[in-house]
Amino acid sequence: MSFANPTKIRLGMAATLFGRNYRVIGRSVLGETEASGTYFWNEFNLETSGGKYATLVFEESKSGGQWKFFEMFDPVTPMTAREAAEKREGDPVNFDGAPLRVTLVDRSRVYFIEGKVPEGVAVGQQANYFNAEAGEKMIVVSWTGDEVEFYAGKTITHGTVAFAFNLKGLARLGFAVSGGRSFLNARSLARLLFLGLLVVLFLFIFSGPCSLRRPSAVLVVAAAPPPFAAGESGVFNDRRYRIASHAVVEVTQPGLRFSRHEYELNDDDSHSSVLISGADSNAANWIWCAPIEPPTPLTPQQAAALSAGQTISLGREPAQIARLFRSTILKVDGAPTPIYPPGGVYYGYSATMKSNILIVRWNATDILWLKGTMLADRAVKAAFAQPAGKKD
Repeated sequence: MSFANPTKIRLGMAATLFGRNYRVIGRSVLGETEASGTYFWNEFNLETSGGKYATLVFEESKSGGQWKFFEMFDPVTPMTAREAAEKREGDPVNFDGAPLRVTLVDRSRVYFIEGKVPEGVAVGQQANYFNAEAGEKMIVVSWTGDEVEFYAGKTITHGTVAFAFNLKGLARLGFAVSGGRSFLNARSLARLLFLGLLVVLFLFIFSGPCSLRRPSAVLVVAAAPPPFAAGESGVFNDRRYRIASHAVVEVTQPGLRFSRHEYELNDDDSHSSVLISGADSNAANWIWCAPIEPPTPLTPQQAAALSAGQTISLGREPAQIARLFRSTILKVDGAPTPIYPPGGVYYGYSATMKSNILIVRWNATDILWLKGTMLADRAVKAAFAQPAGKKD
């Protein structure tokens, strides 16, 4: 039996998951005996610079590779090993006030170890455990002898894992196609070959019998000279605004790359807003945005797992993701701010609402939600056409 690593994740790799920076320090292969044979899975031991640990689990399923993330915790209502051993599938349990049901009771064995694993884990070691779940909440209780450990877990997408480990190019493509398996394993190659065959067939059918159509070029649009500069001020909707910073931002989306001007504004009450010149590459339109706190916050990793067409819940007014993009801060005039750090790279999407636009931008550690309103070019320029406080 080969216990080679079936994934692209390797010892020493760095990742950012749920707001913490980790490094992969070890891997172990565990298994449980079933009627059809032994079922194996891989556990990656993650460690922060401060000495905190987490476990990233990869397991095969009928639908492909699945990833889970676990952290050890101390329950409000603990359980002894004897009490844990009495649990059966369907039994209710409660560790922190939220009722759960036991969904699996089994026994695991450690078959392989590389690198550093949690203290006490050794090849051949066996442990009893049960899973308890309710909705998306998952708890694993494991015990050997009288020692009991409690782990809170969640299922995460392979897109979240790829983003967390900053995989790019072919590595990210292989990760997406294979569900997280190693890019060069046989199953991944078979999927890639199959998808490649479908692409070639598609091009052949829709490009005519003579030749394959060349891929369309990316349209590149440069920004016009900035209409305003950092330090200028004006009045809009009877509020005084001052431009705290001006940024030239390059936006890349499928088939289009353009640069535009974006401004961070502060009013007299120190409330910040963002003024964006150009929805897509149309600089004649502006988007006036205010930062918001969504009713259901997302981590950067959770935001990265969403795609075009999906809906984001914003209370009574949902937003449907229209397009994905990457933005790069090329230049900043005025004081650099958390919104516009020079050289910063963000991923994001814009989403349509009933009467507004939602823009979500994130990097590995931070996420910004902006709710915007479209404005005509003349309205914005009129607001900053004269010194603040002098209105007709």
